Amino acid sequence: MDYRCVFLAQIPEEGLAINNRFDACDLFDDEDGVQVAEAIHFKGMIREVSHRYLLSGRITTRLNLVCDRCLKEIQYPVDQGIIVHFAVRSDTARTAERADS
Repeated sequence: MDYRCVFLAQIPEEGLAINNRFDACDLFDDEDGVQVAEAIHFKGMIREVSHRYLLSGRITTRLNLVCDRCLKEIQYPVDQGIIVHFAVRSDTARTAERADS
């Protein structure tokens, strides 16, 4: 499914498959200096594991770069696995953390 926002409480026990395409302008602004040649594609799964959340999958795209040797513009393929762990903090933990600062 194409998801831009996932509500953690609504993730089914078996996990939630995610298949999204993002335009570069959704993720980067002109000041970042990133030149993306095609849409960024993420395909993966998010699931709950021991009251935490695990997002795993692959990111694919092509970047426009300049070759250091010949200074010609080249397209560089990106095909990268990604694993991200999320821990949900309670409002009490956030309040205590702010008080310690």
